Amino acid sequence: MKAGFFSSSPEKNEADMAVLYAARNGDKHSAEQLILALGPNAHALAWRMVNNTAEAQDIVQESFLKLFKSARFEGRSSLSTFFYAIVSNACLDFLRKKNTEPLDEDEFELQSFSSDADPGHLLSIKQQAARMQSLLLELSPRQRLAISLWAYYDASILDIARTLEIEVNAANQLLHRAKANLKILLKEKP
Repeated sequence: MKAGFFSSSPEKNEADMAVLYAARNGDKHSAEQLILALGPNAHALAWRMVNNTAEAQDIVQESFLKLFKSARFEGRSSLSTFFYAIVSNACLDFLRKKNTEPLDEDEFELQSFSSDADPGHLLSIKQQAARMQSLLLELSPRQRLAISLWAYYDASILDIARTLEIEVNAANQLLHRAKANLKILLKEKP
């Protein structure tokens, strides 16, 4: 997780706009810079939403195409917030068109642990993560998105509101309902 992934300042927004406009005008280095900066977290979010690696990759690729073609980014929020809105909407569109399948535990990879870690501990963590992913899939797509942004990316209520293009109060209520529903699911399905 990147600290300050959603952070925004006028200087950072101007720098983001410059890199985006350079990428739109064919600068390969700028495009690569954006893909490296935004891609991994966008893919993780898409995977949490659609529960399929290949579909998540397709959604992120399509989202980058939209980002590079979109003239809407004006620098009022961070580029990551704007891009997450594109990814989020693409995930929601995908979920409207197709029901998600049960969790495929083989898709989950523990990449952040060293090879000398205790295998029993790694298995326990993998099982917990798979259980959490399974429970997240039982939430509505918007609740899943809100709680994923909050839990995995330290997004504030304002960031969630901007990403989902809703009012701050609505984002607060959405996150509250998502937490409450997840808590119920955790109790119901130990």
